[in-house]
Amino acid sequence: MCSGISSSGSKYPSCQSFVAAVTCYACEITLEIIGAWSENRQPAFLGGGWKKFIIFLLPAHITGMATGMLIYDGDHVLPFIFGAAVAIASKAIFTVTVHGKRRHILNPSNTGIVATVFLFPSVGAVYPWQFTQGLNGFWQWALPAIFIAAGTFLNSRFPKEVVTNDCLNDKSAEPGQDARHFLGEPAVQKWPAWR
Repeated sequence: MCSGISSSGSKYPSCQSFVAAVTCYACEITLEIIGAWSENRQPAFLGGGWKKFIIFLLPAHITGMATGMLIYDGDHVLPFIFGAAVAIASKAIFTVTVHGKRRHILNPSNTGIVATVFLFPSVGAVYPWQFTQGLNGFWQWALPAIFIAAGTFLNSRFPKEVVTNDCLNDKSAEPGQDARHFLGEPAVQKWPAWR
């Protein structure tokens, strides 16, 4: 139903990532509308124009692309739709309340991938070399170096706060209705500004 070979020599059909991303968009919007209706509030993607709508869909886009790229089932599309739907549904089902806001506790794309691999016998995990098997020479070393440098830069430049291990050991917090009941009040420390 869906096939293709990329310019890097990968046998990965690109329409499967597209289908997974579109499924994630549809599920995210549907669940937000249902949640807003049940909580008697305006959906989070309304009231800010296209910019707010696109920002709302970014997590769904990341989840859809990750789900679409990290499982393999030949030319079939149904496992990708299933995996993407499970991924977004897990964000709504497995939550805790932290400081008055609901937060999902599982990695959505990993949840969708694991559920798909276990429930569809024909699905396998993607091999790490699948997307770069056509790279040789200089790029075989340069591409990983670029990813390592970019990841190191982003991780050192942008985090402003870190939750220390004290939050796991603090038993002095009063029992409440949210995650603080289980973890204690998180001890937040500011990172130094490296500029």
